[in-house]
Amino acid sequence: MRNSLRYLFGNWFAVAYLLLVAVLAILPFVADRFGGANTSLGATFLLILVTVPWSLLMPSPASLPSGWLGNVILFGAVTISALINAALISLVVHAVRRLIRSRSL
Repeated sequence: MRNSLRYLFGNWFAVAYLLLVAVLAILPFVADRFGGANTSLGATFLLILVTVPWSLLMPSPASLPSGWLGNVILFGAVTISALINAALISLVVHAVRRLIRSRSL
């Protein structure tokens, strides 16, 4: 299990992507606190945009229930989308590294 996690998330590209998503996940709460509902909706849209294409499979933020349940559904779906994207980024990085190593031999 540990080796597979290191394989999937053990490069800088995947870690940088996950860090970007983590920063953007905090942004809607900060925007709601200091900027209001319109600013929070824009920050949520940006978070969904960063986790495309998998976040497009979740329900629209407008159709989610208001309150904590809507936030749990939204951020749960975004978290799963970000993890899938990070795994795919990592797999592409490993494939490119393997290709470069095979061509240099």
